[in-house]
Amino acid sequence: MKTSVIMVRTFNNMPIRQNSKTGFLNINDLFDVYSRENPDGPKRIQYYFDLKQTEEFAEVLRESLLEANNQNNEKSSELVLPSIKPPALIETKRGKHGGTWVHPYLFFDFAMWLNPRFKLWAMSVIEDKLIDLRNEAGERFKEMAQALRAAGAASPREYMRECNMINKLVFGSTKKAQRNSADQEQLDMLNKLQKYNAKMIEANRSFFNRQKECENFVRFYKEIK
Repeated sequence: MKTSVIMVRTFNNMPIRQNSKTGFLNINDLFDVYSRENPDGPKRIQYYFDLKQTEEFAEVLRESLLEANNQNNEKSSELVLPSIKPPALIETKRGKHGGTWVHPYLFFDFAMWLNPRFKLWAMSVIEDKLIDLRNEAGERFKEMAQALRAAGAASPREYMRECNMINKLVFGSTKKAQRNSADQEQLDMLNKLQKYNAKMIEANRSFFNRQKECENFVRFYKEIK
């Protein structure tokens, strides 16, 4: 089962959170961008949910999700993001990651209601592969950790050294949770680098040797991009 992490996208230099497991996005974050640009704007989140057209769209979406879930075939499952249990479209949470979290299609409909520029950005969110790449990053990390364990790694420092080396090459620093706000190119590089490093660990290459090879890998990756 995929681990749920909160990814952070950026729109107009403000964070928009998305759950990597369900695909749900935080509608409050998007409205904060709108409010900053339109401090006296007439729109409110509740106004959107009070609209009859919102209710009608939500019902059609809910029915489509149920149908896709029941049919359980490859074509229809494209509508259902990982771990979404139809007919759930909205989740309200409190605490650190509180707010109103909604299905990506409902998020897109809300963005379209705000204004065309928000609609265009939300469209890019639906079309990109960021969630797939982020989930893959988690799987590649597990493969790398398993390779280290099989090679005899016993100290947490050995795992931390590996993570710091990879993060430094991809992001330029060793800060934690950088992959949760990474773009597609960074995640793609991260996935390829973790896979490559795991293979070298399995081949009993030394840390110093692997570090040099990873540096060369990143240099080549950037050149071909």
